Amino acid sequence: MNKRMLAVALLAIVAVLCMTMVACNTAHEHVYETNWSYNETEHWHKCTGCDEVSDKAAHSGGKATCTAKAICEVCGQPYGETGDHEWGEWQQTKAPTCTEKGTETRVCKNNPEHTETRDVEKAAHDVGTNWLHDETNHWKECTVCHTKSDIAAHDFGEWTEVTAPTYVADGAKKRTCNTCGYSENGTIDKLVAVSSITIDGEQTLTLKVNEVATLVATVLPDNATDKTIEWTSFDNDVVEVARGRLLAHKAGDAVITATAKDGQGAKATVTVKVIVEAESVEVSGEKHVAINGTVTFAATVAPENATDKTVTWTTDNDKIATVDKNGVLTGVAEGKVVVAATTANGKTATATVYVTKVAIDGTQDEVYNTVDAFATNGEDIVTVKDVVLFGDKGLYMFADITDKFVGKNSHMECVLTFGDTVADGKTFQVRLYANGSIRAFKYDSTIVNSNVNWKWGEDKGKSDLIKNIIYTVKTTETGYAVEMFASYEAFGVTEKPEKMMIHPGVWAYTTAELNQKNSKMTNGLYKIGEADLLSTEKCLAFDQYGYAAKMTSPAEVVANAGDLVSGVFKFAVTVKGTINSQQTIEGLTFNCEGFDSSWVTEAGKGVYNFAIPQEKQAEFESGKTITVINGRHGACGTFILTLSNAIPVQSIEITGAAPTIVGGTVNLGVTYNPANADIYKDVTWTTDNEQIATVENGVVTGTGLGVATITATTANGKTASAKILVAETLIDGNIDDELYNNTIALHNDTLKYKNAAATNPITNDTKVIFGEKGLFITHKVVDGFVGEQTRLETFICTGDKPAAASGSQAANMYYFRFYVHPEKGKFFTNVYNGKSDNFPWNTDVPLELFYVITITEKGYNVEVFIPYSTIALTEKPQTINFLSQQLFYAADGTTFKNAVGNYYGIEQAKLIDINNYWKFDSMGYHSSNNASFGTINSIEDIVLGIDKVVDGMYATEFTVNSTIQGYDSFSAVSGLKFDCEYITEIGNGKYKIAVPQDKQADFATGVIVKVMRGTEEVGKFALKLTNDIPVTSVKISGPDAAFIGGENVQFTATVTPDNATHPEVTWDSSDKEVATIDQSGNVTIVGAGTTTITATAGGIIAEHTLVVLTREAVVKVTYANGTVVNSGTNSAIEVDTVIREKLNESGSAKTDTFTHTDTNTFVNGLNGDANGALKTNNENGSYLLIKGYNLGTNDFTISTWVYIDDYKKLSKDNGKSQIFGMSNPDNNPIKGITLSIKRNNSDTAKATAGQLLYKTPAVTGNQVIKTNLNCNGWHKYTVTREGTSVKIYFDSTLLATTPIAENADLGANDICFGAYIDWQYSYNNASLVYDNVAIYDYALTANQIAALTAGKM
Repeated sequence: MNKRMLAVALLAIVAVLCMTMVACNTAHEHVYETNWSYNETEHWHKCTGCDEVSDKAAHSGGKATCTAKAICEVCGQPYGETGDHEWGEWQQTKAPTCTEKGTETRVCKNNPEHTETRDVEKAAHDVGTNWLHDETNHWKECTVCHTKSDIAAHDFGEWTEVTAPTYVADGAKKRTCNTCGYSENGTIDKLVAVSSITIDGEQTLTLKVNEVATLVATVLPDNATDKTIEWTSFDNDVVEVARGRLLAHKAGDAVITATAKDGQGAKATVTVKVIVEAESVEVSGEKHVAINGTVTFAATVAPENATDKTVTWTTDNDKIATVDKNGVLTGVAEGKVVVAATTANGKTATATVYVTKVAIDGTQDEVYNTVDAFATNGEDIVTVKDVVLFGDKGLYMFADITDKFVGKNSHMECVLTFGDTVADGKTFQVRLYANGSIRAFKYDSTIVNSNVNWKWGEDKGKSDLIKNIIYTVKTTETGYAVEMFASYEAFGVTEKPEKMMIHPGVWAYTTAELNQKNSKMTNGLYKIGEADLLSTEKCLAFDQYGYAAKMTSPAEVVANAGDLVSGVFKFAVTVKGTINSQQTIEGLTFNCEGFDSSWVTEAGKGVYNFAIPQEKQAEFESGKTITVINGRHGACGTFILTLSNAIPVQSIEITGAAPTIVGGTVNLGVTYNPANADIYKDVTWTTDNEQIATVENGVVTGTGLGVATITATTANGKTASAKILVAETLIDGNIDDELYNNTIALHNDTLKYKNAAATNPITNDTKVIFGEKGLFITHKVVDGFVGEQTRLETFICTGDKPAAASGSQAANMYYFRFYVHPEKGKFFTNVYNGKSDNFPWNTDVPLELFYVITITEKGYNVEVFIPYSTIALTEKPQTINFLSQQLFYAADGTTFKNAVGNYYGIEQAKLIDINNYWKFDSMGYHSSNNASFGTINSIEDIVLGIDKVVDGMYATEFTVNSTIQGYDSFSAVSGLKFDCEYITEIGNGKYKIAVPQDKQADFATGVIVKVMRGTEEVGKFALKLTNDIPVTSVKISGPDAAFIGGENVQFTATVTPDNATHPEVTWDSSDKEVATIDQSGNVTIVGAGTTTITATAGGIIAEHTLVVLTREAVVKVTYANGTVVNSGTNSAIEVDTVIREKLNESGSAKTDTFTHTDTNTFVNGLNGDANGALKTNNENGSYLLIKGYNLGTNDFTISTWVYIDDYKKLSKDNGKSQIFGMSNPDNNPIKGITLSIKRNNSDTAKATAGQLLYKTPAVTGNQVIKTNLNCNGWHKYTVTREGTSVKIYFDSTLLATTPIAENADLGANDICFGAYIDWQYSYNNASLVYDNVAIYDYALTANQIAALTAGKM
């Protein structure tokens, strides 16, 4: 079995072998050897049964060396060629020298027997560090081969003195080579002494006081070692000398010596004689003298110490007056003469003297009694008796004025016309005041003025008008007297006139109280209008006999039964002259056919008593003409005399006038004068416009809108009239009429004025209705106290800007004043006159309007109707500009309440500024002309969080207000509507928001709410409701300024409330080229400039301005322990506190110097830090000095904060208070810059602000920068130089830019803060306080200065 199985297995093996053999023969059954076959380049596997190969490939891998081939990494057989040597490092086998090359060898790492050798270049010379030298050169030398190198001539430094030379022996010197240290010795020539000094010019020099001269000295020999000259004056009080410059102080002699400074004895002298010449002469003395009278003139020669003060007296016409050597002038004949006084050196002064018939001394001489006088002899407070005399060379006038009170403005006013008509060159006005002053005017028909009647060009004393008027005003027991002489040439008249027209008016005042201001006169111009001053019919005629009176009244005299006494008509007639007032005529006689002169007796003061028998009544029943005769002047007028047995009506008045409405009625009546009149009492009623009102038997019926004039006329023609307003509603004080309900009111709530809370809050609801024929205006005023002087003032402008009347064009601005208690104050109306003063109004101009004031429990109401014609409108306007204000008083009823509410803070002069007005249109209150106030202030977006939910409602209140004059808040805006159903008005400009909590989703992203005024959208805001607690504010804390390369800057933010849901802050910078900021508030400075840092939290944004400066200040003055310190980057620059040491205070050449002081006064600084600021020029007189700062040609910035407590304490005129200054006294213009300040008026009481000035090398005097500078308190003053431009800043405002020469060298200067260095202007300054004084070595930009100002840096 086993054998059989074995046999089978063997057969199987044989079968397999047979099959394999068969497979080889068919190329599919190769069997390859496991070992590699190879040759020199390849390797492969060979088939065991045939020549087939497999995996044939080139040898690879391995590394050939210099001794063996590479071994194939696949078959393990060597192949290829042997490799290169693998060398080691070169090793020196022979060292090189400076004369011979060396060698170096390297060995193959694979076979040490393989080596390679090469040469090494020669070595450098070994010269060492020591220099060798001779007298000329120095060099270094090789220690091996001694080869020389670096051969060069000695570079010697400066010679230094070893032994000083003298005037008898040489000195020694040496110098050393900077490279090798070799020293060379030399000789210094002995000094050359000054042998002689010669002063150019005469040996005696004459100067005038204050004259300056320069002496020039010649020094020999030319090669003298020290040619410096020391100048001295024997008497500095006479002449002062400095560096050859002379300044004469006072009369006298002084020897000036020039001495060589070398001490070898050379000198020269010159004598200076100072004289005082007459610079001017003034003549004083009376400018008038009577014929044969004398007047002594005096000549005042200036200066007081002039050497020769003698004068020679002369006149230009001895036939008029003579003058002796003592200045006594004697009048010879009537006329004008010029008297002259001439000094020895030819200075002349003159005076014009008038020789008059009589002395002009205020005394009525006999000559005035030769002509008739004019007299006002009525019962008024003032009377005047005036005499006019025609002299040969001029007009004489004497006036005796009776006045119970002579005030400072009481005066006589004369209008003189040479001829029959008023004309240019013929008419003049002269005012002679009781206080002795004079004003004169010339009529000029070409003058255009808001007062169309004012045609007078005032003489300010520059023309011959006032100069040729001689006058005296003398106070008398009953008033004052005026005497005047005016030469005819003053009026352009060449010869004595035959007649002329004169209006002598008197302006008088009633009490001493009214003397304090230009108040109303009782008798000014005799109550005639200014236009009548230019009417010859209203003037007085004068001829050679004096006053030639012309009668103007009466025109008719009626005597009736009431005048009968015992069968005689007894009555008085007052005859008045051409002036319509108290001027009456005396000394008259009366005549007509059948007239008996015995019927008339003169009672005085122009009153004549008539007594005509009753039996003559028939002759005069129809009226008879009476001729009035004025003595030598003849007939002066006539009147009609009527005698009647009845009592006629003389005049009537209408009663019962009141406004009405269309269809309404007003019952009018009349009263008669005299009350017992018995004839002519029948009255006829008429209207001037039946379309407005009709009248029957005194009953007026309104028929249309407007104003009608109703007239009542008696049977004898006596009339009276009344204006009747027919309007849409009654003007009766009821401001709740239906007419006023459909308009938008302006609601003013005076709760705050500036920062002061009102102690007497005032509210005023104003409504303006544009009626068909005029404006309806109502005011509902709440005032806790309505005093006697409480009033409401209304200003209306119908145009876009105020305009005064011009030609036929009427004014467009009006001012109405309404007193709550009219019996205590005066209602009046004014019209704008275009003047530029505090009260540019023509006052008491009659304007037609209708008003009623009613007092209420809480204040008062005003209802007004102003016809359009009153304010120069012909039709209903589209808009008007309107301003209304209340003046209210304290409880005593007399004094103004301080600060709160009066004029709403508007200055009186600005009451004509349309920007301060509100605008009304047909809908009512519209807006203001100034966007900064009056209009509705924008309403901030409102975000209500969950913390604002009360009783299921998101609730809050807000106020809508407007701003007036920049002061917040007293003008609340009511009557607004919102397109949001959840907003309602509470009152007085307050509004309430109440949104149900379930509506939060509707407002989650914010809803825009429109603010409506009627149908007009006037604003909008966003209303947002959130379930969070929102951020309400973010505040940034951090520096205002930083510097490139300075300390790190860190900002922090405070978020309110502290429990806000999302208090996370996001930081950003607006200009990342200036600075960047990370989210931790860390700032990285990038470059100079200004950037805005913002912090945002919960949608609320806060901003902070950061200014980045190029570099810190090189000088920064700080104060510590009673001293000043420079904490800037250049601490080597010295700062100090000093006092002025006065060297000389005479004349204009004031000199001084500064010395150190520790006695200083420190006060609170800019930021309130104790002892943080230096007060200069205090009782110890200390100043701040920066020593020797080199401005040179460089750009720079000088900056300081200065505190001034009161500008009125500043210096005046040339004595300016210096902010800072630098100057060299010998340089003009200065070699530096000054900045100074003074008050803007030399009169302290009139000063209103400061005046800033500067001085630079480009100008020779101080230049005014700004005249009215509000400089009180802390302010920053900055001066920059950049190239050719100097700029001056006040706080952040650029006030001036001035050029400076290119590369102008300002040199090194002491810079003083608080006092002048300039010897010409060493004035004492007002106390100034300094803080943050700094100098930068570059020019700050305007933005940087603004940022530093804002940060108080």
